[in-house]
Amino acid sequence: MRSPESLLCVAAIAGLLFPMNAPAEPASAAETTVTGTIETITRSGGSGKVELGVLNGCGHALRVLKCAASSSTPTRSGGASIHPADLRPGWIVRVRYRPQPGEDVAVEIEVVSPGGGA
Repeated sequence: MRSPESLLCVAAIAGLLFPMNAPAEPASAAETTVTGTIETITRSGGSGKVELGVLNGCGHALRVLKCAASSSTPTRSGGASIHPADLRPGWIVRVRYRPQPGEDVAVEIEVVSPGGGA
């Protein structure tokens, strides 16, 4: 059986031989990305604002991300730019958003797979 001092010495040597790199910082620590299916979409009249409800899985649970997108939010489908109001329920999207008190704000939306829904 080894003594605690010898185990500590082995651990120190292993740390020198196999250093762990620090994890890479995300582009912005305040931004998060989620991929899911558009469950609901509410368009505001003249403002161009769109409220999205994106259904996504988190472990064994389903959650709905509710976020707002303005007419200036970069939105792409198949490499082409589209307007956020052109999104439809049933489409699978990747949303990069910034959590805000009261309402999450979409920073970028990418259509992964159009289809389904009305």
